[in-house]
Amino acid sequence: MVNLASTLTNVQQWTEVETLLRAALGTMNDIFGPKSPATLNCRTELASVLSHEGRIPEATNLLESVVEISTKVLGTEHTNTSTLRKSRQKMKYT
Repeated sequence: MVNLASTLTNVQQWTEVETLLRAALGTMNDIFGPKSPATLNCRTELASVLSHEGRIPEATNLLESVVEISTKVLGTEHTNTSTLRKSRQKMKYT
């Protein structure tokens, strides 16, 4: 599902991408748990799609939760956490 969502992102079919990512996210939460890197990556992708759809507050809130979990799991200095914080800042000013 995530690969198909990625393909649809390339052609900017945001509604379809959102649907697929939400389905994938539910599965990943069930299988890997909410703190797994795969789940966090899927949540980050969903936040990006929501941003592209113009749903900035929802996207920002989702990304905030990913940053919070990443900080707890990986630490504040981890590359992924730093990248997520930068993405969050950019999204706030979009």
